[in-house]
Amino acid sequence: MQKLSQTELLALINKSPLLKTLPDDLILDLLERRDFVISFYTKDSVVMFEGEKCNSLKIILAGALTLDHLEPDGNFLTIDSFYYGCGIGANLIFLKEPYVPVTIMTTKDSILLTCNKEILLDLLGSQREFLQQYLRFAGMHAYRLNEKIKSYSKQTIREKVMQFLEKESKLQNSNCITLLCTKKELAQQFYVNRSSLSRELNKMRKDGLIDFDAKTITLLK
Repeated sequence: MQKLSQTELLALINKSPLLKTLPDDLILDLLERRDFVISFYTKDSVVMFEGEKCNSLKIILAGALTLDHLEPDGNFLTIDSFYYGCGIGANLIFLKEPYVPVTIMTTKDSILLTCNKEILLDLLGSQREFLQQYLRFAGMHAYRLNEKIKSYSKQTIREKVMQFLEKESKLQNSNCITLLCTKKELAQQFYVNRSSLSRELNKMRKDGLIDFDAKTITLLK
């Protein structure tokens, strides 16, 4: 992956809802002192292994990650996907036993910013706006996980699909939802195999609920 200039890197950082609360001169100083570490990952790279100790916060500046659990049969089950601006470790780093419960992998070339626990504590203590945004950040992650668990308990595939589409329709402000992942990855998020998801999507199209192509799904009702 091509290296970024300081200007390009600062522009990426300032698009992060959490990091943009910090002054530019502080960000540049943290980068210079390597208290903020920038890492480049190619597609399908492991960022953290299941059971690894979490002693830092990682923010996605570009690319995408999945949280995967290794099943007894040796296959990976995707628990969730994270994209630009999301972070890993906010809910774990201050726990007594901060061990990652999943394997974290990239699904495309990605750029991550890492901040260790000590530097994070300093920022939380000295930067009030950063502290407020961090609390929202961690709270939203906990809420998202809770919603994820609720959405997959005793729901049919159609119910899961409709819930996902209605949520994305609101976020994207459109009935034509652009998919940020492949249909295979979407099936993994629903805890079903791809063929089952494809059959249900075709049934939903036949019933006049949706239309779709390779990259979008449109809500018709």
